Amino acid sequence: MGNIQSNRAYMGVLDSLLLWIEQEQAEQATEEAELRRRHDSWRERQRNRQRDRGYALRETEFLSSKTFSRMFRMSRDSFEKLLDKVSPLLHDTDEVMAERSSGAVITKRTKLHANLRCLAGGSYLDICFAWGLAEGTFYDDDVGVMLRLVCIL
Repeated sequence: MGNIQSNRAYMGVLDSLLLWIEQEQAEQATEEAELRRRHDSWRERQRNRQRDRGYALRETEFLSSKTFSRMFRMSRDSFEKLLDKVSPLLHDTDEVMAERSSGAVITKRTKLHANLRCLAGGSYLDICFAWGLAEGTFYDDDVGVMLRLVCIL
């Protein structure tokens, strides 16, 4: 009889120990998930912060007419007319996917600014940095735009 009671006590201790281990593992998994969520959120904010495509666009509004002409080899009025003409040729960006992948949409105005700057002699590395474009995006997405732009001109 004493042997059965000690086996039951032993099984009770094992059950308690297993329950405690499961609770600890569940807490650890919750903590790890929270850390992953925080890290992913931080990485997303960092990536999106690096891709502030609106910065250069906002700054072009404050350029003098002379500086704008030197940078893009055309006046603001000519730029606006050209944007009206080439806009139908440029594809629209999926806003939801753009927000998820890089934090911002590449607008048609941004594409035209980047392409004109390249055609005016700007380095693609500087353009990518200034306009918040990935090098692959610049070549994959915008080289076709440049070719179409050259054909129109």
